[in-house]
Amino acid sequence: MGRAKLTGSLLRLGSLVRSSLGVAFGLAAVLGGCSALVPAGDTPDDSTVSVWIEALVVEGPDGTPWVDVGYPQLHEAPGDPRAAVLRAINATIRDSVAAVTEALYPSARSPAGVQPVIEIQGGLAALFVTDDVLSTRVGIDAYTGGAHGTSTVVTLTFDLHTGLALAPHDLFRPSTPWGDTLATHVERAVRDALPHRLGLPHDVASGAFVAEGLGAIREGYLDLTLGADSLDIHVGPYELAPYAAGTFDVRVPYESIAPFVRVGSVLALLAER
Repeated sequence: MGRAKLTGSLLRLGSLVRSSLGVAFGLAAVLGGCSALVPAGDTPDDSTVSVWIEALVVEGPDGTPWVDVGYPQLHEAPGDPRAAVLRAINATIRDSVAAVTEALYPSARSPAGVQPVIEIQGGLAALFVTDDVLSTRVGIDAYTGGAHGTSTVVTLTFDLHTGLALAPHDLFRPSTPWGDTLATHVERAVRDALPHRLGLPHDVASGAFVAEGLGAIREGYLDLTLGADSLDIHVGPYELAPYAAGTFDVRVPYESIAPFVRVGSVLALLAER
C-alpha cells in the first residue's frame, strides 16, 4: 500500500463562474490553484492516486469574493477502473463543503437593501491519501459580523475501492473502548496545552477545561482524519476550552488503538503497517 503521489502538474486552474446573492450554491463555480498540497510521509513513484485542489467561490454584487473555500479532488487517470468511484467521491467532497458553507451564508436573512458582511474562507487543513484511502479535513472560517468569526471543519474519509464514506464507527470494532481511549488522549493533550494557550498557571488553566465536551468523543462523534502512523482528532473552539484557547489537533498513534480496530477496515491496513 503506497502513499499516493501528489503530482504538481495536477494543481490546475479551474473555471470561475460568477455567482451572486440570489444564485444557488450548486451553481457556484470552482477556482483551482494551490501549492500547499503536502501528503503525510513519503510519496513513492509507483503510487496511482493523484489529487488537485479546487475551490468554491461565490462573489458578492460588487464582484468581491464572499466565499473562497478550497477542497481536494481525486484525479481520474485514463483507464482507471475506479473512475466512477472517484467521481462519486469527488462529488461527495464538493457537496459536503458546499452544504457547510451554505449554512454559514446569511444572505437570505439580510434585510432588503442592506449588504451583509460576509467573508468565508477556507482550505485544506489535512490530507492523507494512499491507493486505498483518502482522509481529509477542510477548515472553514466565516465572519458575518459580531465580535469574532465562526470556525468549522469538514472531515471526510473514503475507501477508494468502494467509494464509501467512513465514519469513526466504521473503523473500530463495536463494544470496544475505542471512544474512551481517544477521549483520554484528547483530554491529556488539551490539558497540557491550556497553560501556554491561556497564559495562566497550570492549576488555574486546568479549571478552564470543559470536561463535558469529552462525552461526544467517547460516543464516537468527533472530527477524525487518518495519517501515516497516527490518526488526528480536531477539537474546535468551545468544544473543550474557551474560545481564547483556539483549536487543538491531537495525534493518537495507531499502536494505542490497534486492539480496537475493525478487521478488514482501511484503518486496519494502516495500523498493521
